[in-house]
Amino acid sequence: MKLPTLTPLETQVAADILARRDIDEATALRDVAVGSGVSVAMVVKVAKKQGFAGFREFRQGLVDYYRSDTAALHAEIGADDTSGQIVQKVFRTAMRALEETFAILDLQAVDRAADHLHRARQRDFYGFGGSAQIARRMRAVQAKRKL
Repeated sequence: MKLPTLTPLETQVAADILARRDIDEATALRDVAVGSGVSVAMVVKVAKKQGFAGFREFRQGLVDYYRSDTAALHAEIGADDTSGQIVQKVFRTAMRALEETFAILDLQAVDRAADHLHRARQRDFYGFGGSAQIARRMRAVQAKRKL
């Protein structure tokens, strides 16, 4: 999400590092820099601009990402996949994420949150991306109720 904040060179370095699958907990900073064709300082700079304290935290973030369902989806989608196959894989991953979320969801906490929202005197809604439209709609509904 933070890639747009990088310079073109930093974006290229970040994309190169993200595309690698050989980075693990033991991968040295120098190896990543050499593999990307940049200085050690540039790798650290990219890591910090991505919100990490330094290379070690960035490396751990990469390792965690590689183990995630999202990384598995990206690895699962192939260049020869049809549009239908890609859509099916994306939907399958989204459904799995929803099922996993439902399995750990605390329904009593959802009820408490709904009750607090219902009783609140003022409600502010914020959204980013696709959620922005929902926030605008909620703000419009709230404004109509005040009239």
